[in-house]
Amino acid sequence: MLRASSLPDIPTNDAQGSMNLLASSLMPVLFAHLSIAVPTAAAPAIEKRAAPSVQLDYATVVGSRALGIDSFKGIPFAQPPVGKLRLKPPQPITGDLGTVRAVGIPRACPQMYLQSDDIPEDVLGRFINTPFFQKLTHAGEDCLTINVQRPSSATPGSKLPVLFWIFGGGFELGSTQLYDGTSLILRSMAQRRDIVFVAVNYRVGGFGFLPGADIKNDGSANLGLLDQRLGLQWVADNIARFGGDPEKVTIWGESAGAISVFDQMALFDGDNTYKGKPLFRGAIMNSGSVVPADPVDCPKGEVVYKKVVEKAGCSEATDKLECLRSVDYTTYLNAANSVPGIFSYNSVALSYLPRPDGKTLTASPDKLGRRGLIAKVPFIIGDQEDEGTLFALVQKNITTTELLVDYFSTYFFHGATKEQLRDLVDTYPDDPAAGSPFRTGKRYQLYPQFKRLAAILGDLVFTLSRRVFLDIFSQKFPDIPTWSYLGTYNHFIPVLGTFHASDILPSFGFTPGIPSTSIQNYYLSFVNTLDPNKGTPSGFPNWPRWSEGKTLLNFEALKNSYLTDDFRQESAIPGTSSPPQHLMDPAQVDEDRQFKCSYLILPSHVSASNLLPRATMTASDVKPPQAKERQGTPPPPPYSPVTPGRSQSSRTTPTAPESTIAASPLPPAAYPAISGIFESIPAVIDRARPAPNKNGAVPALPPPQFIKEPAPVPISESENPDAIALRSAITILQIQKQQALRDIQTLDKLKQAAAEDPYAFASEFLAGSLQSDDGDLFHPSPRKENNQEDDGTESGPEAMDVDQVKPTDDNNSPGRNQSRKLGKIPKPQNIVRMPAINWAKYHIVGEPLDKMHEEQRLRPTLGEPRHDTPSAASTSRSPEHTLAAPYRPFVDKIEPSVKSRNVGR
Repeated sequence: MLRASSLPDIPTNDAQGSMNLLASSLMPVLFAHLSIAVPTAAAPAIEKRAAPSVQLDYATVVGSRALGIDSFKGIPFAQPPVGKLRLKPPQPITGDLGTVRAVGIPRACPQMYLQSDDIPEDVLGRFINTPFFQKLTHAGEDCLTINVQRPSSATPGSKLPVLFWIFGGGFELGSTQLYDGTSLILRSMAQRRDIVFVAVNYRVGGFGFLPGADIKNDGSANLGLLDQRLGLQWVADNIARFGGDPEKVTIWGESAGAISVFDQMALFDGDNTYKGKPLFRGAIMNSGSVVPADPVDCPKGEVVYKKVVEKAGCSEATDKLECLRSVDYTTYLNAANSVPGIFSYNSVALSYLPRPDGKTLTASPDKLGRRGLIAKVPFIIGDQEDEGTLFALVQKNITTTELLVDYFSTYFFHGATKEQLRDLVDTYPDDPAAGSPFRTGKRYQLYPQFKRLAAILGDLVFTLSRRVFLDIFSQKFPDIPTWSYLGTYNHFIPVLGTFHASDILPSFGFTPGIPSTSIQNYYLSFVNTLDPNKGTPSGFPNWPRWSEGKTLLNFEALKNSYLTDDFRQESAIPGTSSPPQHLMDPAQVDEDRQFKCSYLILPSHVSASNLLPRATMTASDVKPPQAKERQGTPPPPPYSPVTPGRSQSSRTTPTAPESTIAASPLPPAAYPAISGIFESIPAVIDRARPAPNKNGAVPALPPPQFIKEPAPVPISESENPDAIALRSAITILQIQKQQALRDIQTLDKLKQAAAEDPYAFASEFLAGSLQSDDGDLFHPSPRKENNQEDDGTESGPEAMDVDQVKPTDDNNSPGRNQSRKLGKIPKPQNIVRMPAINWAKYHIVGEPLDKMHEEQRLRPTLGEPRHDTPSAASTSRSPEHTLAAPYRPFVDKIEPSVKSRNVGR
């Protein structure tokens, strides 16, 4: 199990360089904080300056300075929410904290465990570097801190615009640790449009969004939103001392952070004032959405609360909420994490999210939007093209339309009938070519309903909710400008496409290119002028307002273009241009009707016909969906002649797992189209269909009959060449893993040293004195070969001691002595490669053999050594036999087996 707080174990073949990847991935993070253009001439001497400090009413805050940017990270803005303040609204600081050293990495709030057991390995590697999967160095309850970064030239009278960042993570994960505003500030400085960047920590999961009647009665709901609001109030009181303008604040978030941005607009019925002035004047929402929610004390909220109470050992307590506050941190953390998370089978049917409590959120956010009870500020809102792929990776048992309808009924639309949901699902063709990732034909169908489910989740939760919010807002407030976009720049990524959260990397400048340059320039213009076009450098197209023809700016990989916001309206997927009617037509909605604990709510009059937008619906549009002929399932991948096969009845139809929270599934009689289940069973299964009984239920298939496996062939681990090769490779990997851990420590301490004495670091970096000349296991440096004594120590760059990171005296330790104290930047390792083995001779049966055969077929590693110069007779090169090579994240992965890639074709 991979958790956010632990490093993954070394799996076979696709992550042989995982530890090296972790070490090398910190390199761009280090230099993202310290990125500079390296001149060709010798670097001038750098003047040392004192660390920046700012005097607040309750503390003197000391930060760090690097590359013309002052950083203050981890400034407390509220009392620690521990002890009796656990599960309580945040309280302002009242005492004197003295001197606060706001350097290093601030503590993260407690996180939910990130379980990825069911995510395919070949998919997991593609988004392992997104913030969802980053290891947090430390977390705890005392976490309510705020980060401020500014140009070093800023003074209390500068009045610079402020960009206030709210991180995402499904209201379960995330921290300011993972985000740094250096790239944005450097770009703003280069364009003389300076800004101040602020990032706020807030409580997530069961610490920040615990539901239940006890929580509501205690006035302790939506604590994460209240943390964010107190952070905005702190900015209003203090940001001028850092050089910011409290009257020019733009709030910005991604995913749950974008939902939080909307909720901040809707909090207290749209009242965003503090001391008579607005807390923010603009908003930006990446993967923005309006998420309907039931009251905090609805039945599902009660089930979540009781589960946490039970796991905390408080079921018998008279005051259960006080009991939760009194248990130790670890006990409560484990209890809060005992409910399903965002990457579980429940997907985006979240356990923890903002819910109406009658006080902070007086109604469901979508209702507040319809009523106009939101802050009237200009905003930018946009989505990724394939928002749903990330949340549809683990529902592998959904193989038919009926199982998909049942999934939505069980986990999402508790108030809708099966007929309503079938109408909704049928507007999305049961054809992989129409699903998400879009524009990929029949490729990347992980399981028979994957691309269909991904398309529906992405549309309902993100794309269509964004579209209808824009439509309602532009009608109610036509004088307030809005802009919208679509991100399609990662279309080339298999399985995921331009997936949810992938926009974080270009937005923060970690992936240089046209998308990053475009997004940052437009956002900087908006932060400065409330218009993404004013001040944007020439060469960027004008970004039309959404109200001007419902035009989106399409961020592509190599250019920007325009796109009308009506896709999937009347073309490939008809009838999906609007979300459920409860959002689109408030006149027909009975406000008093309660569908308890629905994630998204469908009124009784919703059908396939009125899901179409009225402006474009005609009589000819109202037609039942046409069933499409499914293509025959291709034959399974070939097996080795020496490997025994399996009988045709060895696989059975998958069934949906029971939910620990959601309502129980309906009885078998509720599945009139049960015969459709058989349409997705592979061709190797016996297609004999038992006759239904008198109740209409289909008897279960007979138990599988496996061909008897051959007796295992004994091998000698000391003589078998395959065993020797595998053991040797694994041993080397373990050595390289330890070296990678040392390299990570070295990089972390080097980063600390650079933060404490950035001028010394910059001088040494520009002079090239920090580059390590050490070799590795396969290419030792001549110096080590000739001079290193056999003292029992391992080779590779040494982890630095504490005294090595102390600031140094430029006069007494110039040149190489200085770099020796700073330490050397470790070189990436050449990762050992697993030997290619003929697994068939060991009688390995089933999917492991499929995957290994496919891997060896696509990327053979054995063969003639590659020649530097091709022979005159042939220009082709023989396959190269490689013992060790640098890790290549886009190449070194296990390809999906032929069987999984061809499903549904």
